[in-house]
Amino acid sequence: MKKRVFLSLLAFTVIFASCSKDENDDRDVEDPVGTVYFEERFDKMEWGGDYIANERGLRAVYIQNEDGKNIIDESQPPVDCAPTTDGSGDFYYHMADSYLINRRMIDWDGDKVYERPGYIKVGTGASRNAYLVTPSFTEIPEEGANVEVSFNLARWTTASPQVFIEIVGGGTASVEYVETPEPAAWEAITFTINGATPETKVRFVCDPRYDGRFFLDDVVVSKAE
Repeated sequence: MKKRVFLSLLAFTVIFASCSKDENDDRDVEDPVGTVYFEERFDKMEWGGDYIANERGLRAVYIQNEDGKNIIDESQPPVDCAPTTDGSGDFYYHMADSYLINRRMIDWDGDKVYERPGYIKVGTGASRNAYLVTPSFTEIPEEGANVEVSFNLARWTTASPQVFIEIVGGGTASVEYVETPEPAAWEAITFTINGATPETKVRFVCDPRYDGRFFLDDVVVSKAE
């Protein structure tokens, strides 16, 4: 009887130790370089003229809901629009929450942000305070990580080539601004954030000195070296 109890206790101890080791191993394994923590391709955007391709597009007809915010008038067909025409009102001033949820933009924030087909536009010719800020990168581990931020950027023909980068919620960016030398052409941009946390956000800011209109697409945040 004593031998059976001893063997049972021994087996329990071995199993418990094995489980504890597995749990510790899981905690100690770091995410490999290239692990994607955040991704937005703006594939929910469909309205507006394509400024970059210089192609006409379609724009929904909007009506106001009970809160005075714009929603699509489903009784009306979309209308033709020029390449220079936005596909929506300012997301965070004119558009209803239901619209932002449909476009996966409810957790973003900004000022003077507009829909384009497959991407977004930030800023107007007259604005000097336009910006767009991402959601928090909640998939980053609690202990933090160095990350690479990649995206495609373009600018209005007459706009500043510079877009300023600010970090909110922890971390230090490798750049203060990024540039798009060629007007109305996509530029692949990358920079890094050292010490990013699950609360980290990126704020893309129009040049406040003059016309700062820019277009943004394919934002990806991944583990860096």
